Amino acid sequence: MPLNRSRLSLLGVAVLLAACASPRSNAPTPVWTPAPAKPAPMPATREPAPAVAQPVRPPGTPAPAASTVLDAEYRWLRELFGPTPVRLAKSNDGSITLGVPMAHAFDDGSNEPKPALQAVLGKLAESMARQPQATLLTQVPGPTVRALALRDTLAAQGVPPGRVASTSVAADAAELVLRLVP
Repeated sequence: MPLNRSRLSLLGVAVLLAACASPRSNAPTPVWTPAPAKPAPMPATREPAPAVAQPVRPPGTPAPAASTVLDAEYRWLRELFGPTPVRLAKSNDGSITLGVPMAHAFDDGSNEPKPALQAVLGKLAESMARQPQATLLTQVPGPTVRALALRDTLAAQGVPPGRVASTSVAADAAELVLRLVP
């Protein structure tokens, strides 16, 4: 019986499949094996880990990034002021900026900080006590006596006046800005 084209094509496909299925060398066919199981974690011990000596930074090597110095203070302040109208931001240089709306900072015509601003200043004084290298830069809208009142409030809470610097801004600014700088 003669082979027609369709039978010949099927025969060619079968030969090709058989050729592909046969091994080309004497190498064994790879077999998939699962990865070994991870070792069980070591049980926790109650003995303290040995102290590791901190590397000494060679002279001329830059100090660690400033952003790490006030990280803990930023987290603490964020927890404190999260639900309040105080605006909190952290800059790339490691400084922390707090914006206190003027409605919560001073009464119109008064130079004495409102209780809300006094509470914010108290928390900043705590941060500054923990971070003795930090300074506070203030931008106080209105008369300069307000900046002096802020410095006096902080001094009463233990912050030396030399660690507080103030600049005046336009009297109609919407907020008082306090910037804690490492």
